[in-house]
Amino acid sequence: EDALKAAAEGDTIYLKTNVTLSASLGVNKSITIDGANGSDGKWTISASMETVFSVSGSAVFKLQNVNITTNSWYAVYLTGAAQVTLDNCVVTGTGSRVLCAQGATGSMTINNSTISDGDANNGTILIWECGGGTFAFSVSDSTLELGESTTAMIWVSGGSIASITVEDSKLTGVHGVWNQKAGIGSVTLSGVEFDVTGAVLRDNVSSNITITGNTTVKTSHTLISAASTVSFNGYTAENFIVAGSGAWYAYDTLDAALTAGHNLSAIRTYSEK
Repeated sequence: EDALKAAAEGDTIYLKTNVTLSASLGVNKSITIDGANGSDGKWTISASMETVFSVSGSAVFKLQNVNITTNSWYAVYLTGAAQVTLDNCVVTGTGSRVLCAQGATGSMTINNSTISDGDANNGTILIWECGGGTFAFSVSDSTLELGESTTAMIWVSGGSIASITVEDSKLTGVHGVWNQKAGIGSVTLSGVEFDVTGAVLRDNVSSNITITGNTTVKTSHTLISAASTVSFNGYTAENFIVAGSGAWYAYDTLDAALTAGHNLSAIRTYSEK
């Protein structure tokens, strides 16, 4: 806590031991926290308050080589034009949500990390009322293992954001991406493994969806759940494979753009149900 207050813009704080926080840390300047050590690879930050890191303004905040264990609502909560990156981190939460962006116009990037929720009734990455169509959320080379709640691993509620990109990652939980009354410019899924009990893409996710790179889906529910007014402009499905025994597509007729030249034999329409 003292190190964060003393740090200058652009500094890197190197952890030398495991840390237990007694209060939430506000971050309003560009800082990197590096938890690399010579034994098991990462030092651990433990916390139990509502929010561990609250990132605001135009801060560029990076957590790297860190374990975060928390039963708080948010391990990282960002607002404003802040940009947050988690690189080679393991975040384990038992709170209602793990990561949250509210009213944000910046970005959140998860790379080479594992985000999990130990509470089976909760767990989501919440993008909430972000405006201006500029906020970007991306995941690469990571694992999201979030609880058996009625929400989603990536839950967008209200506002307007630029993009969601998930590459070379595994998502395990209920719904994959759930859009509740928000505008999402584009969704790109490349090399993603979905193991879900709900919909992969739920409720008007975007009119610009691209699925490439040997993305696989295992679900007993719905592949894509959306209102009939959604058009899949620019939708591609190269190497798209459905690995589940009964993935359901929420239209009476499969769109030709989804079926042409692709292995979608496991997908059944609601009219077949």
